[in-house]
Amino acid sequence: MRRILIVMMLMSFAGCSSTGESPGNASPVPTPVASPSIAASTETAESEKAKEEVVTSARKLKDLKFWSAKTEIEGNPALSGEIQYIAPDRFHFKQGGNEAIVVGDQTFAKENGKWVKADYDMSGFKKIQENALTEEDVKKIQNVQVLGEETLNGKRTTIYVHRSGGPSIDSVTKMWIDRENGLVMKSVVENRVGKQTQRIVTTYDFDTPVTIEAPKIGSGN
Repeated sequence: MRRILIVMMLMSFAGCSSTGESPGNASPVPTPVASPSIAASTETAESEKAKEEVVTSARKLKDLKFWSAKTEIEGNPALSGEIQYIAPDRFHFKQGGNEAIVVGDQTFAKENGKWVKADYDMSGFKKIQENALTEEDVKKIQNVQVLGEETLNGKRTTIYVHRSGGPSIDSVTKMWIDRENGLVMKSVVENRVGKQTQRIVTTYDFDTPVTIEAPKIGSGN
């Protein structure tokens, strides 16, 4: 279960910081989808400004007191799930039949419908949250473009598209960023390895309050 949850956690950040490697070494899923349009041109003043806006939006995540994210892996529903976060070190993961809670340096897992103290440590997710979008990640983001505006869940958003890549994977990311607070509301990431494509859709919730407490061992709630 630990590996699956790690993959899903990294997927949720993919919309903001594609690292050029497949998250959690998950195998890409062939999906016949059209990629977001992006021109293969040199960086311009406009694209540099758009890139700065995308980076600023992504880095705002680590300064929030709480947030939630739901991730859908098209073609692989077993890896789809949701995450809740409360600063500085509380996480609640749900993915398929798996569920885990991290409170500080304690990790709890639900096994056979009951909460147990996990025999592995997932407290390192705090560092993932703190270090989201490193300078190395920023360098890999190329040719950011503004596609226009769209109303999403009643909020005005600006749509951005950018490409990032590495030696073995090419990623195209489309992001909807709230024009009022600068936070990403939705992202669609397409990772390509050869002829295979993995499509990841993540939606964020920054308004609904989150509560995460250590579960009672042996309980089912």
